[in-house]
Amino acid sequence: PDMDSLVVSALDRFFGDSRVWPQVEEEVNSSRKQQAVGKSGERRFRVQVPRPYPGVQYRRSKRLDDRYSRYAEHGTIVAGVVEDNGEWLRISGDQ
Repeated sequence: PDMDSLVVSALDRFFGDSRVWPQVEEEVNSSRKQQAVGKSGERRFRVQVPRPYPGVQYRRSKRLDDRYSRYAEHGTIVAGVVEDNGEWLRISGDQ
């Protein structure tokens, strides 16, 4: 399999494992403490995922099955607006 298929498979396993959701929730809650970086309510977040996952896959919409081929790598900073009570982060197109 190619790298994209491996990444998709790893992310599917990660997000399909209900045991990791408490950790995801903790990371989201700690990230909410970040300060706003713009008047539009945009905030910055550092992507943090457990090993062996390489990052968080982008979505084209708010549907989990609407995957985009790119992902935000572990350790990178992304900026966006938190939506739907912290369920989603809308990022700008240049990330």
